[in-house]
Amino acid sequence: MFCPDCGTNNKADANFCEKCGKRLKKSITLHCCRYCSSYYCCYRSIICI
Repeated sequence: MFCPDCGTNNKADANFCEKCGKRLKKSITLHCCRYCSSYYCCYRSIICI
């Protein structure tokens, strides 16, 4: 996982950047909602607390 602030490559399970200490965002894939076609999925980013 890359830090959005400094670009450092961190471990996939890291919560904070190893270089600058900024909190890392984790992204998840949500199941498709009833409004999506079969070719598209809904994506959201969350900030882990």
